[in-house]
Formats: sequence, structure tokens, C-alpha cells
Amino acid sequence: TAERDSLRDDLSNLQETLEAERQFWEAELSEKVMEIATLQETLITARTKISQLEHQVAEVQQMCDTQTQELTQMSLQLNQTTEQLVTATRQISDVQADLSTWIM
Repeated sequence: TAERDSLRDDLSNLQETLEAERQFWEAELSEKVMEIATLQETLITARTKISQLEHQVAEVQQMCDTQTQELTQMSLQLNQTTEQLVTATRQISDVQADLSTWIM
């Protein structure tokens, strides 16, 4: 009976130790689950912000493309106007030369 009592005490101590370990690991697991939930929320927020930034980048890219097209068109118009001015300047020089010849 003393041996049984000793074995029962050992078993009882072992059960208490196992219960304490179980509670410890349950608490650890619960904490990790909460950390994971927080990280998931952070990830969702980050994904939302990334999506918003991608949309903003697309809008800015569209604006840049539009402005590039407008600048290209303006450059073509400027080149045409410059060519017209060069032609007009030549014509004026020709007329001035004709007038000089005619006056003399």
C-alpha cells in the first residue's frame, strides 16, 4: 500500500505537471493565433493600400501619356510654324531683293 500510495502520488504529480504544460501551451497557442490574426489584418490593410497606390499610379501614368501626346502634337505644330516662318522670311528677303533691284 505504501508503494501504491507513492505511485498514486507520482501519477498525481505527473498529471498536475501535464495539466500545467497543457495550459501553458494552450496559452502560447492562443497568443500565436492572436498574433496571426493581427498579421492577417495588417496584410489586408497593406493589400488595400497597394491596390490604391496601383490605381493612383495608373492614373498618373495615363495623365503622363496624355501630356506626352499633347506635347508631341505641340512640338509638331511648332515645327510646322517654324517652317512657315522660315519660308515667310525667305519670301520677304526675295521681295526685298526684288524691291532693291527695282528701286535702283
